[in-house]
Amino acid sequence: MKVFLVGAGDTDIGQLKILYNSFTVKPVLIAVDGGLKAVEAAGLKADFAVGDFDSFTSEESPNALKGVPFERLSTEKDDTDSEHAMRKAISLSPDTVYMFGMTGTRLDHTISNVYLLSCFENAGIDAFIINKTNRIRVVTSDPSGRTTVTLSERERFGKYISILPLTDVVSGLTIRNAKYELSDYTLTRNVSRCISNESLGKDIEVEFNSGSIIIIESMD
Repeated sequence: MKVFLVGAGDTDIGQLKILYNSFTVKPVLIAVDGGLKAVEAAGLKADFAVGDFDSFTSEESPNALKGVPFERLSTEKDDTDSEHAMRKAISLSPDTVYMFGMTGTRLDHTISNVYLLSCFENAGIDAFIINKTNRIRVVTSDPSGRTTVTLSERERFGKYISILPLTDVVSGLTIRNAKYELSDYTLTRNVSRCISNESLGKDIEVEFNSGSIIIIESMD
């Protein structure tokens, strides 16, 4: 099962529609607060909505909540609407979650949402934050051995690939079949060594021994 989360940040409506409609089996669509407006603009219908709705009013989109089950959260709480929605998605036990509207002008929310990708990784669920020019995921090392991630050329999102450490240290980082290869490197947060690598038209292999990484594929 696929789940889509649509938040109140930046969403490319065409991109959302194309990906959502590419699946033979209809994904579950969860609107997060003001993300209802993007869902409505895409001509889609949310299966569920969650949020304090402080960035959304029924006057702006009078039909957005019509017939949609929703959970109204308090404006004063210990988590964000996005985190609450992500945990709702995890409870559905999907194989993949696609998130739109999770980046934007609120840098604090953007960074928090990227960190929260680790919740899906810990639950064994593939999850991606997508905007017009970027696709973001988190991968955590397998405690039983070396972790390998293959970035398929056929499914490549953009020309550039960046790897950032989510943990303080990522050990044994190796990159193959990219413009800038790397072997058994220790990546820490105070270096930018793995920013803006490039595809060579091949499947890129990323391996590491320990830690968690953020993988960002970019078009520009």
